[in-house]
Amino acid sequence: MFRSPIIFREGSYTYQDIISFFSSHRVWSTRDIYDDQLQEYFLITHPQYKHHDTFSALFSTYKTQVLNGRIEAMCGNWVYFPWSGRMVHMVSEGMHHALRTNRNHLLITQEEQKMLLNVSIAVAGLSIGSSIISTLVHNGIGRNLRLADHDIFETTNMNRVRSRIDQVGVSKVSIVTEQLFEINPYLVIDPFSQGVDASNLVDFVRPSSTYPLILFEAIDDFKMKVRLRLQAKKNGVPVVMLTNLGDGILIDIERYDIDPQTKMFNGLVGDVPERILSSSCTEEDMKQFAVSLVGKEHVPQRAFLSLEQMGKTLVGRPQLMGTVTASSGIAPYIVRRMLFGPSLASGRYYIHFDTVLS
Repeated sequence: MFRSPIIFREGSYTYQDIISFFSSHRVWSTRDIYDDQLQEYFLITHPQYKHHDTFSALFSTYKTQVLNGRIEAMCGNWVYFPWSGRMVHMVSEGMHHALRTNRNHLLITQEEQKMLLNVSIAVAGLSIGSSIISTLVHNGIGRNLRLADHDIFETTNMNRVRSRIDQVGVSKVSIVTEQLFEINPYLVIDPFSQGVDASNLVDFVRPSSTYPLILFEAIDDFKMKVRLRLQAKKNGVPVVMLTNLGDGILIDIERYDIDPQTKMFNGLVGDVPERILSSSCTEEDMKQFAVSLVGKEHVPQRAFLSLEQMGKTLVGRPQLMGTVTASSGIAPYIVRRMLFGPSLASGRYYIHFDTVLS
């Protein structure tokens, strides 16, 4: 079940509102970090006072000005996380964003950070996709998110997905949205808990009229891979696919936003996309498509053996957390290149740890 934080924003609540909420809801724990965050905010806006002998006195004066005669409980925001029963008293959204992204400066300028926050991100598939979107949000990328996965979390996912053991059997969309809200409770998340299908494909890939949309595709369904690209191509939405192959990473970028004539999968598989959608496509055809899509030269021998054992001794394709984490770390860089340059063209890029560490 999808649940969002309940936020009492500064200036929109009374002291009685907070007291009443505590009485009517299950608040299992309360954390008041307002003073800590306010002190952090004073520090990042006045870094020259970091080691100053009078820092405490200077902050006290600053805090008095911020409170402006109000009690501290009436300042900042109160945020309730219904899945955990935690209530947090914290600074406002703007201050929170400034604090979260402060250590990005000047590797990322403030103007760039503003643009990154305003980009919309759609992620199809929340195994590796969960790591991708978490990394993006930690980097302050994306306020409006679309997350799609029809699956529930299983114990076997724990080799590559950050989650808790008590979340086995829970919707992946629910798990990931809760994690993201606990990083940034001000996100706007559109959940697609049934995954992407014919009924919601158009909505999932619909571009914003105001901000750019970037689609990260990380699903196993080959027919939906094709349909997502057909819709992205129609709407001028760029597609990024990060494929983990043992100790290697394939980065596939399709810039439908700058070249509507870009071929699906960068033309690497010929007319296979059209054949995939035909009713005559067999399971064996799908396996051959998987190999042709990534390229035999990129598939480790052990991965080939794994492919042969699918449905025999293996129930799913093996992936390693180290590779998943590394590929997710590339995602923010890709978004920044798309927005700010140098220009990032459509194409395939391959990274293998053996080559890097040879």
